Amino acid sequence: MPDFKRPCNDFHDAKLRENLRRYKRNDPDFKRAIEEFSKGEALHAKDDPVEGKPVQPPKGPK
Repeated sequence: MPDFKRPCNDFHDAKLRENLRRYKRNDPDFKRAIEEFSKGEALHAKDDPVEGKPVQPPKGPK
C-alpha cells in the first residue's frame, strides 16, 4: 500500500500529541471541557430543532 503521508504530517502529529499532553496535564479529568460543553448545550438547546425528540436511525434495505 502506498504511503500517502506528507513530510509535514510527522511535525503536525507530534505537535498534536504535545498539545493533547499539555491539555491533559492542565485538565486531567476534562472538567473544564465538560463544563464548556454543558454551557454550550444549555445556551443553544432552544435553537436545536431535534432537542428533546427521540431520533430513530433510518431503516436499512429490506
